[in-house]
Amino acid sequence: MENKHQWAIVTGSSGGIGYEIALELAKKGFNLILVARRESKLKQLQSTLHQYGILCHYLALDLASPNAYITVKEFLLSQEISPYILVNNAGCGLFGEFMQQKTSDIEHMLMLNIHTLTLLTREIGALILDGGHILNVASTICYVPVTDYSAYAATKSYVHAFSYALQAELAPRVSVSTLYPGMTDTAFFERSHHKVAPWLKAIMMYQPNYVAAKGVRGMLKRKPRIIAGMLNHFLVLFMKLTPDRFNRWLLGSLFKLASH
Repeated sequence: MENKHQWAIVTGSSGGIGYEIALELAKKGFNLILVARRESKLKQLQSTLHQYGILCHYLALDLASPNAYITVKEFLLSQEISPYILVNNAGCGLFGEFMQQKTSDIEHMLMLNIHTLTLLTREIGALILDGGHILNVASTICYVPVTDYSAYAATKSYVHAFSYALQAELAPRVSVSTLYPGMTDTAFFERSHHKVAPWLKAIMMYQPNYVAAKGVRGMLKRKPRIIAGMLNHFLVLFMKLTPDRFNRWLLGSLFKLASH
């Protein structure tokens, strides 16, 4: 049985999967620290979470800034909070030909998806109470180097490998879980400049509350890998059994077809 009223930190909690993970944790009695850029959204979520009888702080912060992890750590120390859960959900993607993408956009993505996630895990992970949890959000795309998502897929491959190795290093004091959402109905595709056809959304997309519930449940059960949805389970198994070259062609063709 988890300890109620322990503190959980959720990055990227102003919308999408992060928002829903914060709701799930609040329903289970965990106090929350919300971290994201959009202060107005964080204030709204803070107000919503109070109905569950928990404490909730927020920190409006651009997690793609170089020293963001230091700011988060200093906030915790100033509040004298020892966290029980860290959820590294904040991330972004870029869709399209790699050589046509802006260097500044690539730098932003690498900083957020790799640099900040890694150093938050290091600095905040050292503060986590014994028996606590780290949940890092990857993607099913990490299993195949797919065209038009080349750099983004590589960042999620990093999260996949980093988290799985760390799971063995930190056990049994802290559990490390990785969540693989697959296609989820959030603002991700709009922000990554990927227009997805309605037919593909209907076939492959899950709702963020479903993905969040799966992630929180698996994390609290100390599962190292959490794949949300039977379709995503099938796709991951399929990609493990078939050649990378075929998977790259198949997913690349699917994404391009669905973009028209």
